[in-house]
Amino acid sequence: AGNAVKPNLITLPACRVITAGILNRSLHPVTHRQAVLMADQIFSRCGAVPGILDAIIVQGDASEASESLAKAKEEFAELGRSWQDVKKYMIVAHELQVMMGSYGLNLFTPDAVRESGRPLSLGMLEIKDPYPGQTKTLWLRYCRAGDGQRFNSRILVDADGGLRGGAVKLDFDVEADPEAANSQLQLSKQEFVNCFCSSPLLSEALRQFSTTD
Repeated sequence: AGNAVKPNLITLPACRVITAGILNRSLHPVTHRQAVLMADQIFSRCGAVPGILDAIIVQGDASEASESLAKAKEEFAELGRSWQDVKKYMIVAHELQVMMGSYGLNLFTPDAVRESGRPLSLGMLEIKDPYPGQTKTLWLRYCRAGDGQRFNSRILVDADGGLRGGAVKLDFDVEADPEAANSQLQLSKQEFVNCFCSSPLLSEALRQFSTTD
């Protein structure tokens, strides 16, 4: 057992850093989040690209609503409860948190909130409170990295706009399912090279590096 050779593997997060480095050095006009999504599309076994699919703020507590956001919107219409689309604001917020989180995809992590130096609130997300003085719910529907599964996250927002919830895990949860994480987030040397060479964006950039001063 002492002479066993460790498997020659690379993780998907490492592929994100490599992809971002190549794109930045090639002067491609992409953001941190875009670089991460490109890396996941190129190197993920499922070809799954994580991201926010929908985001709304609902008047009141939506914890008892249907698990399906589309069906919940119909229920809100029947009950006369208003909601507001905030997807564009959440994508911008996600962009900033990916930049602060060293290419990590999770939203509202303690480290990101601490680095921002501001309490987690609608104001920090540049969202104007549509229901000031009232309790509301920030509802996110998102696609997870690794396997592409869809999830919902409902975060209670107090009357002052403060968010009362934890991190939204767009990255694969390694701690919850380490065995599945190993199969989804690790690539062999051959898989990495095959994926890299199959991407004109990366392979052509690397070829230009090797043929120019």
